Amino acid sequence: MKKWVALLTVALLTLSMAGVASSASDTKAHLVVASFYNTDSTSGWDGLVAAFQENYPNVTIEVQVTTGDQYLTKLVSQLASGTTADIIAVENGQMAKFSDSNLLMPINKYLDNDPDVNINDYFPHLVEYYTVNGDIMGLPYDAQPFAMFFFNKGLFDEEGLSYPTPDWTWNDMLDAAIKLTKTDDSGRVTQYGVLANGWQNYVYSNGGRIMDDIYAPTKCVLDSPEAIEAVQFMADLINEYGVMPSPDTLTTSGVSGPDMFATGQIAMFNTGYWSLVDIPDRWKDIDLGLTMVPMSNNGGRAVSTGGTAYCVANGTENPDLAYEFLKYFMGREGWEAAYKASTRGIIYPPAHIPSYKALILENPELTIENIDTNGQSVAFAVFNPRIPLFAEINSKIITPGIEEISLGMIDAETGLTEITQRVNEALESGEVF
Repeated sequence: MKKWVALLTVALLTLSMAGVASSASDTKAHLVVASFYNTDSTSGWDGLVAAFQENYPNVTIEVQVTTGDQYLTKLVSQLASGTTADIIAVENGQMAKFSDSNLLMPINKYLDNDPDVNINDYFPHLVEYYTVNGDIMGLPYDAQPFAMFFFNKGLFDEEGLSYPTPDWTWNDMLDAAIKLTKTDDSGRVTQYGVLANGWQNYVYSNGGRIMDDIYAPTKCVLDSPEAIEAVQFMADLINEYGVMPSPDTLTTSGVSGPDMFATGQIAMFNTGYWSLVDIPDRWKDIDLGLTMVPMSNNGGRAVSTGGTAYCVANGTENPDLAYEFLKYFMGREGWEAAYKASTRGIIYPPAHIPSYKALILENPELTIENIDTNGQSVAFAVFNPRIPLFAEINSKIITPGIEEISLGMIDAETGLTEITQRVNEALESGEVF
């Protein structure tokens, strides 16, 4: 998913705590904010930094961007050499690796003594994930569950179909998708009914999980009846009913799922809020509808989630100042400054609840119906298991295995049984084979 970076510096908090008078304008410092993705105008980053610098005019700001697997490697190397960044962006799936690598400094002592920050102002489900052994390792930046179910009202109107509602089940989605799928004279699909291929959503909603515990997993449980039923349903949308494009279809077509939805080639599309932010004009020609992702046929609702936290780096020479910027960046002032500077009039949904309410729920500029679908879905969000090995397990075992099932190369029971066995072997040995 997508986030920003920067840096600053100034040891104002230390001076104020010590009772020493100091002027922010006299402070000279340099803070680095490290991140795994490039900053861009969408985030309003430049405006956020400029607003901060009104109080810290002598602070220099540097952006350190490192993509891919090199991000963690570089930060560990910097920590060892004493050249660490000051603020670190951590994607939720990488929290265990970063925490176990001693890269992050707990911020409890700051939060406990800062009357300006109330940790309860952040979505609690997100704070919990970024808390390790009672230590809050960072402040959550955005709230982005994979729960936005967009639909093309015009295509529904053409078929005389009722629009999706929050109480829809998978079968309701399937019934509509069958009616909305179109083929030409040769049998080639020209319009798919749905693109809702986030397999974790199916598993979680049906009561299944990837492992037995998010925070202290001992075994993989993807071979459960609930998980098997859920993944098979998803695969059947592609291979039995033909209402959803396969991964191969999307790859060979050279057209992304969002673009197919934008051009009327897909009638329903499950994604996250980030799709609105990345290219907000992409769907301007669609009479866009939005509701919550359908429940399982047994009435269960749960969704996977993206999201990032920003953390004070362990080893920073300016921990107090780094915290000052962190709370500004993740708080109301920072979000408002970013929104004003955003070039697209829309930003990622804040994990800071007062900012979320002001800039998303109560924003008259956002005319998208049911915009609070995102915030309401946070309570149903399920994170990936928080263990250092999971990213490798996911990329080398789970993802390829699920793709085989999606392509109809193997049934869900056989595929998930094999995945479960391999994951458990990796958990036991500490290596992915």
